[in-house]
Amino acid sequence: MKSLYSLKPWFSRLLKPVLKASIRAKISPDVYTLLNVVFGALAGLAATWLNGWLVLLFVLLRLACANLDGALARALQALNDSPPKKSGFTKNEIGDRLADFGMLFGFFYLAGQKYSLTVLLAILVAAVPTVISLIGVSKGLARINSGPFGKTERCFATVLIVFIAGITSQVEQTVYIGSIVIIVGSLITAWSRYLKIIKS
Repeated sequence: MKSLYSLKPWFSRLLKPVLKASIRAKISPDVYTLLNVVFGALAGLAATWLNGWLVLLFVLLRLACANLDGALARALQALNDSPPKKSGFTKNEIGDRLADFGMLFGFFYLAGQKYSLTVLLAILVAAVPTVISLIGVSKGLARINSGPFGKTERCFATVLIVFIAGITSQVEQTVYIGSIVIIVGSLITAWSRYLKIIKS
């Protein structure tokens, strides 16, 4: 199933000048992993202000950093003729999950007491597709990043939810419905990835 993740090759080409500059400057991939977390948290903070444009900016920066940390790590490994480091893979996964939690935690603030548990559930369930993918990796399979509701879709769903909440002023209800969408989308994606794993 096609998803926004299919745009990654185009996005990677767009970031190629930054990647080349990072290689020349000998920047560590960990810098981009950390920035991924920072921009995720800033997107969550901007969500509490109902500033959709700021959320969009930080989401794009977050996705750029998430792309660059892996691309930079692979490029440096190729230059040094060294095998992939397991620690780098672990840092990347932890960074992505922390960035996700930071980005979505803004909804916890907006939801109010009535819907806070739904938002918390959405934050936790959003990690399930990644868990399924890592199970596949543990079985020697390539990591599955596809949707239909993966990281890229979560990011832009966050932007859309904030814009709708700001326009309609129905903040709590919009965040609640958005959280349901994240829960359902994440579970469908987890199931889709699980089926790919058992068929491999």
